[in-house]
Amino acid sequence: GAIVSSLMIALLWGASITTIYPFVRVVFRGETVHTWIEEEIRKAETNLEKVKTEIAELKQQNVDPGSRLSRIQAEEKALAWFRSIQPMVLRYAPETPFGTLLLAMGLLLTATILKGILLVLGVVLVSRIAQKTVLDLRRMFYREALLMDQKRIDRIGTSNLMTMLTHNMNIVSGGLTAFYGKSIREPLKMLACLLGAALISWRLLLISLVVVPFGGWAIHAISKRMRKATTNEMGGISAVFQTLIETFSAIKT
Repeated sequence: GAIVSSLMIALLWGASITTIYPFVRVVFRGETVHTWIEEEIRKAETNLEKVKTEIAELKQQNVDPGSRLSRIQAEEKALAWFRSIQPMVLRYAPETPFGTLLLAMGLLLTATILKGILLVLGVVLVSRIAQKTVLDLRRMFYREALLMDQKRIDRIGTSNLMTMLTHNMNIVSGGLTAFYGKSIREPLKMLACLLGAALISWRLLLISLVVVPFGGWAIHAISKRMRKATTNEMGGISAVFQTLIETFSAIKT
């Protein structure tokens, strides 16, 4: 459920970007979705006729059309898609630029509300995963601790056992929450945004991806330092617990 909610959030995130962009572009030009779809059909028809003319000329010159054959297929698919949605656009889309803007804002608001609901649902589900997992681990740990002999308990130390049962388990809970939450949701959102950006301009997308290797290196370097810091933190908490145990047990003395 948590993974599905993250996937839905990512889809809505990408849909918000890819849906609002053409609406805003149409409104800024003082047009409506009706005029936009008609213009796109005209463009597709013009491009298709242009490619067909180029192929005919190449065949007359006994030249292989090559890549133009795949281009004509792409233009035919685009034209077929625009014609397929035209009846729906003419029937449901507003006929004024202001109405088109209201429609775009309504779609964006609806998507935002759905994202908020799914986000809350995801947080609740992830919290249940983390807390119930830690509860099981604490029960297992407690049962094992009761079966330990005194020599092993003395070797490990009471403070270390308390640290494992409390602080370390909280770290596990935090790790599970991050993994099933942001670690899944954010990459999916990033992928949806990248797909939306590719639909708008794949050339600009490729240019923007130049920084990805530097970001990956930075994340790798930070994660190594975080692992070391977490290990040191566990040792420090164990020392704090040891001091507290010694202090409270010696208060009477």
